[in-house]
Amino acid sequence: MPTRNHPTRVLQIVSGLDIGRLSGGAEYFAVRLTLGMAPAQFRRAVYVQTWHETAAEQEWRQRLHANDVAVYGAASSPTRRSMAGQLRDYWCALDDFRPDIITSHSERADLLNLWGKFVHPAHPRSVRTVHIDQQWKTHPWAGAVFEHGVAPIAFDAQVAVSATIQAILEGRWLARTLHRRAHLFYNGIDANLLNTSHPSVTPPLAILAQHPVLVSVGRLTEQKGFGYLLAAMRRVIDSRPANLLIIGAGPLEQRLRAQAQSLEIDNYVHFLGWRSDVLALLPHADLFVSASLWEGLPTVLLEAMACRLPVIATRVSGSKEIVSDHATGLLVPAKDDAALAAAINWALEHPTEMKHFAQTAYLSLGRYTFDNTVAQFSSLYCRLLNIQTPPSP
Repeated sequence: MPTRNHPTRVLQIVSGLDIGRLSGGAEYFAVRLTLGMAPAQFRRAVYVQTWHETAAEQEWRQRLHANDVAVYGAASSPTRRSMAGQLRDYWCALDDFRPDIITSHSERADLLNLWGKFVHPAHPRSVRTVHIDQQWKTHPWAGAVFEHGVAPIAFDAQVAVSATIQAILEGRWLARTLHRRAHLFYNGIDANLLNTSHPSVTPPLAILAQHPVLVSVGRLTEQKGFGYLLAAMRRVIDSRPANLLIIGAGPLEQRLRAQAQSLEIDNYVHFLGWRSDVLALLPHADLFVSASLWEGLPTVLLEAMACRLPVIATRVSGSKEIVSDHATGLLVPAKDDAALAAAINWALEHPTEMKHFAQTAYLSLGRYTFDNTVAQFSSLYCRLLNIQTPPSP
């Protein structure tokens, strides 16, 4: 297998860089992948589809530049562009960077990826990374055509971040007929989380010392199921006082605040907004709760386990791959506030068992490190270009 005397050029396409506020796990995955790739082996770039000119975006842009990562789509795209304008902008990025491989991380990014592959003279190889098991919710018919008739044959490789997603991709009729396999590259955590203690911070609210503390982290969107979590908290508080910390920002914040007030639990529910110190806050909690309606492979759930924090999650896609019921945590049906409340009450009544589950979960995290993820992508890129896989550092 030949080797190259120049780095392979890899471009990642992301929806945005306001991670934690307007962008989520897929974008975080993409920038971590970019930063983790060896500069000696790869020239790295990111194309950002939509910019909102926020402080978080600026921080990520500076971090990428500081690590010799080219960032495209910034100078000419302060707001959402028309499709024609974005295609022109993207074409200029391809002209400048001349990628060997493009990896996309969202539905719209997938379309750009294939457009670049088949139309641009560089004809880069195309890799699609699928982060959730429910795609194309806003355009289901177009999504059905794309998923069943285009994606299995148009992309050079499809990557799933969970086994559930892998099974969906490989279950498409055309994929089965053509024996097109999807790669399973788990999402993961930084390996040093398993080897170092986490910095301590002063709990954000003095009242937290008085009652058990539950924490839930995620963008305030339909996907994360916070409305069901608030309904469950109403049931829990009928039995015992407990505090819920909700860490994240998003379009449903005002609706969720109003719901907490109407349920008369607003004195127990604390909206902390987006925080950069989540890992420092988690050790102050008694229980981590994920009420998601669907997921890929949620990084924050892995991070809670790395902090040895007992977890409850809904039995959806990637979450049920991470959590084994009554072994590494508790699983409940999605959209079932009564079952979620019962699980929370059980967990608070059985702290010894939950600590045992947390320790077992911590010991299971070895295969969920992002170093493994980066190595798998690096190897895939080399195979697609038929070049020698770079040696492990």
